[in-house]
Amino acid sequence: MTQTQRSGGPRQGAAAQMTGTASFNRTRATCLSTSHGENHIGESGIMVVTEVEVAFVGALLHQAPDGAAALLKLVSEEDIADPRLRVVLGLARACVDQGVAPDPAAVFAVARSSAAVNGEHQLKVLSKCLADVYTSSVVPASAWFYAGQVLWAAWRRRLIQTGDRLRLVAQTSAEDRLDEAVAEEFAACQTMRDRLAVFAGGAA
Repeated sequence: MTQTQRSGGPRQGAAAQMTGTASFNRTRATCLSTSHGENHIGESGIMVVTEVEVAFVGALLHQAPDGAAALLKLVSEEDIADPRLRVVLGLARACVDQGVAPDPAAVFAVARSSAAVNGEHQLKVLSKCLADVYTSSVVPASAWFYAGQVLWAAWRRRLIQTGDRLRLVAQTSAEDRLDEAVAEEFAACQTMRDRLAVFAGGAA
């Protein structure tokens, strides 16, 4: 499973999820043109899920509002490497913020009514993405397991990014910037690790 995207803590509030309609739309237009990674169609014609992010988001779309809200407190958009799934996760969060179960119809309705996704083509892409993810052969009851795997993958990506960033800083920054950069990166890593500890405690 190849995943390369920055990870971070959960955002606070619906406003933090959609910072500016124009920027929001541009992001989704780009993201929705990106295909999923490691899924394939089995001999039965059913999509076989080999990417845990797809499994998690698919299971999320089957949850009632309370269950979805609990999962969304644990996993943020920044934890998801697949850009299309980040779009779906953000829209599902908007549904839950309104007390609505994030099923595909509700997610699509929110995308269209809020102008979060614009244009016939992008809406068609979103519709197909929702259908693919929702009908994947995931087990909704395993959503918490999938969430934990998403967090562990995000933690690994964060460590890789820390190494890359510190190497760049070491090569290009002034001496008085080095300690500050190290402290910032390690603080971000600790935040991510603390979130994993919370998950492990809750799952125990």
